[in-house]
Amino acid sequence: MATQPATTTTTTAAQSTTTTGAAELRRQLPGPGIVVAPGVYDGISARMAIKAGHTALYQTGAGTSASRLARADLGFLSMADIVSAAGVSIMASPASPSSTRRIVPVIADADVGFGGAPQVARTVQEYHRAGIAALHIEDQVASKRCGHLDSKQLVSKQDFIARIKAAKYAQDQLACAPADRILLIARTDALGVLGLDDALDRLRAARDAGAEMGFLEGIQTDQQARTAIEALGDWPLLANCVTGGKSPLWTATDVQRLGFRLAIFPCAGIFPAAKALLASYAHLADRGIGIEASTDPATSSVDLGGADPRGLRNFFADMGLDDEVAIDLLAAEGAGLGSV
Repeated sequence: MATQPATTTTTTAAQSTTTTGAAELRRQLPGPGIVVAPGVYDGISARMAIKAGHTALYQTGAGTSASRLARADLGFLSMADIVSAAGVSIMASPASPSSTRRIVPVIADADVGFGGAPQVARTVQEYHRAGIAALHIEDQVASKRCGHLDSKQLVSKQDFIARIKAAKYAQDQLACAPADRILLIARTDALGVLGLDDALDRLRAARDAGAEMGFLEGIQTDQQARTAIEALGDWPLLANCVTGGKSPLWTATDVQRLGFRLAIFPCAGIFPAAKALLASYAHLADRGIGIEASTDPATSSVDLGGADPRGLRNFFADMGLDDEVAIDLLAAEGAGLGSV
């Protein structure tokens, strides 16, 4: 029997009366289709994602760190960096008299919450004030790194849940209807460090502390995904579809079939954009003209595809990962970043 394609959630102004990104995301999540959010990192990427028909966006931490700071995803971003960048993505939603106004919710990476409990609470308040629809907070230490790199270090389960409780407290204090409040997603990186059982234990505790969705980072097999979804019952889970990372090359159809409710594709923008930029700049260096102005069909096209298993690592290398590791080895004698 032929496999049916995944159904992605769509919306128009005529179909919805939601007035905030959070309310719109909450409207989309029950389905019938899975919510697909491509990774965006600046105004151009957000505009193009919306033009392509996407009804939710993901403000990727890795992409934002690369585009704003020229750095790999190693905890360089501040709360202000993400709030500012996500604000641009939010403004990409059509709003002119010549277009139909529709809210496109933006889900944003919040790393470890940018500090202790008071700072986590402030992060929730500032993200909500900026119009961000949802955020995820993880259980790595402050000097965190991309979840698909190695040698991750975690805080204790107690400290992780303290972050979630602080986020939930801040959410409850927001002066708006519950449906308009930013949605809280709890992310654990424990799978690759402590194993699946401990990771699920952390997610259960985060659910009980008030998180509205779970995010099991670094899933390596379909069976791990099925086990997690079954173990957590009706609590919705986010699928992180990272090309060149630790997880399978899932499509939207795959993750919908597995039972996820939200799928983010962080690399859908940054990888092809980086390839296109390098090709055009190299073309200019070699031929004295950029690809955008080339009239030679043999040299004016760029292959933007190819699922390189080291794609993520190579992208981070272009963003200076090896330089950061060298600095760490010099200063901390290998005690910090470790083998990324």
